[in-house]
Amino acid sequence: MEQKAFFAILVLLVQVLTIAARDVIPKTRA
Repeated sequence: MEQKAFFAILVLLVQVLTIAARDVIPKTRA
């Protein structure tokens, strides 16, 4: 796999995890 492709996938995964965390964290605190 190309390094650029791997990096792009990694960035997308981080974004998805960040959005998921924003959604989940307030529910856990509440």
